[in-house]
Amino acid sequence: MHKFITGIVFICTVCSCSYFENSDAGDGFVTLDGYTLSKAEVAALLPYNYTAQDSAKIVDAFINQWALDRLIFERSKDNIPKDEQVKLDELVEKYRIELYSQTYLQDLSMQKLDTALSNNAIIKYYANNKSQFRLSEDLIKFKYVQLTTTLNDVAQIERLFKNNTAAAARELDSMSVNFKGSFLNDSIWNRKAALLERVSRITPDNESSYIIAGRYSKLDDSVNVYLVRVNELLKRGDIAPLEFIKPTVREVLINKRKLTYLRKIQKEILDDAISRDKLKINQ
Repeated sequence: MHKFITGIVFICTVCSCSYFENSDAGDGFVTLDGYTLSKAEVAALLPYNYTAQDSAKIVDAFINQWALDRLIFERSKDNIPKDEQVKLDELVEKYRIELYSQTYLQDLSMQKLDTALSNNAIIKYYANNKSQFRLSEDLIKFKYVQLTTTLNDVAQIERLFKNNTAAAARELDSMSVNFKGSFLNDSIWNRKAALLERVSRITPDNESSYIIAGRYSKLDDSVNVYLVRVNELLKRGDIAPLEFIKPTVREVLINKRKLTYLRKIQKEILDDAISRDKLKINQ
């Protein structure tokens, strides 16, 4: 088989694959006891700018697996008891029906379902179902600045950093071009991991000494100075704040709307079959 496949790949390489590209998708490229593998199916496997050697391996492996699957399938029909085959065929048919049905309903919901949600709807649902939205990790509101130890303005930057006025925040932001790293928006919730990633001196082993609501810390190493302030802290298991969980709440509402819509469609389809006398229960 390998020599046969190598010959096909050689032709494909020399002729820019016109042998595959111009072939009828229904042509039998490989046949096995009534099963047919078309040239188009084999050609679809070949990557762009492939070499003859790579293509030979890809095509050879695919054809071998294709043939092996069908040989084992045919042999299984001679060895699996008939009553078990009936059960397997029933499972296959059940899966086929479910696959078609779910694909149709999914496509229908994507085309017809209204996914527009008002902010008030999200707020209302969150307010009525807060207990459902628990944190799976710690959240913090924080700000930090990373400076080089050689920077002359460290003292001034620290003074502005510790000052919580809007004027100090603006001045600090104007100096940020001199920072090695910074995050100054301490009014939004972030995952605790975001701070650990930025400040190497704070680790899972010592975080309990630094990640405390209202805590200001100044840390340094051989080349850096870190200024860190943690404003607020929420622990794992606490109710998640809406501003952090809002995309999840929206997704929950859309899924609920989708479920309601699909139930409506399913009922309409069933009612239609009954009204047109297509569904009959013979007693």
